[in-house]
Amino acid sequence: MGKFKNNNNTVPNGWQQKRIDEVSILTMGASPSSASYNEEKIGLPLIQGNADCRNRKTFPRIYTREITKECKVGDIIMTVRAPAGAISKSVHNACIGRGVCAIEPKINSEFLYQVLVHHENSWSRLSQGSTFEAISGSDIKSFTILVPTNKEQEKIAEILSTWDLAIEKQEQLIGKKKEFKKGLMQRLLTGEVRFKEFKDEWNNKTLGHYIVPVSRECSKPNEGYWRLGLRSHAKGTFHEFVEDPSTVSMDKLYRVKCNDLIVNITFAWEHAIAVADNMDEDKLVSHRFPTYEFKGDAYPQFFKYYILQPRFRHMLVNISPGGAGRNRVMNKKDFLNINVRVPSYKEQVRIAEVLTVADKEIELLEKELEALKLQKKGLMQRLLTGEVRVNISE
Repeated sequence: MGKFKNNNNTVPNGWQQKRIDEVSILTMGASPSSASYNEEKIGLPLIQGNADCRNRKTFPRIYTREITKECKVGDIIMTVRAPAGAISKSVHNACIGRGVCAIEPKINSEFLYQVLVHHENSWSRLSQGSTFEAISGSDIKSFTILVPTNKEQEKIAEILSTWDLAIEKQEQLIGKKKEFKKGLMQRLLTGEVRFKEFKDEWNNKTLGHYIVPVSRECSKPNEGYWRLGLRSHAKGTFHEFVEDPSTVSMDKLYRVKCNDLIVNITFAWEHAIAVADNMDEDKLVSHRFPTYEFKGDAYPQFFKYYILQPRFRHMLVNISPGGAGRNRVMNKKDFLNINVRVPSYKEQVRIAEVLTVADKEIELLEKELEALKLQKKGLMQRLLTGEVRVNISE
């Protein structure tokens, strides 16, 4: 059984240790028949998994005519199937499927919500089962938490919800900045909006005019090495440490340098392409990741943004014939023959500078968001264990 105790393993003065079923009413979800599902908003919205559970602002897409188990506005919703432990507040009356449970608080609702969020990582450890890992209703009911006085509950809930509001506002600001950048990219990278100092027409040329294939072949290392991969949907690179090179069937690998254009020929149709940065320097790739150097009239940072366009992905799809998955291999000759419309080098630099500033602003806001979340996490640990007591004398 889960235990929620303070650092000294004792119950703070005036607090009590209680089971979840002592401070709430628990309802385990039950899935309605799929025949009752609809998108016409007939019946109740259906909450049935992690994604729906976190969807706090809008109704789930699927509705059900058959109402099995219900939750009410203000109930706390938790996923019980792996990945278990996602916590949210229900903003509407809904039907809950087998993947979730509803918790109706008997104590301060916001306080109990904060306690359950504090334990998000604990719930997954209670998951059991071979086919579908899930938390049982009995395990949730018997989970014990520390419960302070009503006034302390209110004060703690008020403090932590204030932090939640600050985090939400930061997330909204980041969302707006990303939407602004998306629109800015669309206008700048198509020439819809130009800087007044540039008047020349943009050039219609093949991609091969701006890049040249480069092969930095090397033997597979005898010791562990860093392998570079590409995320689909133009989400950049990632690194993976290969501890045992003998598990890699290829004898020859290829070295990546900063500012290389890299594409995954197997998943180019899924927009697996990026321009390498300093962190990618000297990472190794297989023959499925051809690399290209930019020529003198091409600014790598401009192309870093240019290849993100939906139009560029469409062109990658067109040169990746075949069926789904690994059967769709990009034609490297056709890749160099992709038609691109690109401005002069100086205008490339100017566009890249503006978009880089937008990226740095978003990056700074995201760092501030992570700092807020970390600060709240530390505050939760101290307040919810009684390590720090709130002032309720006012």
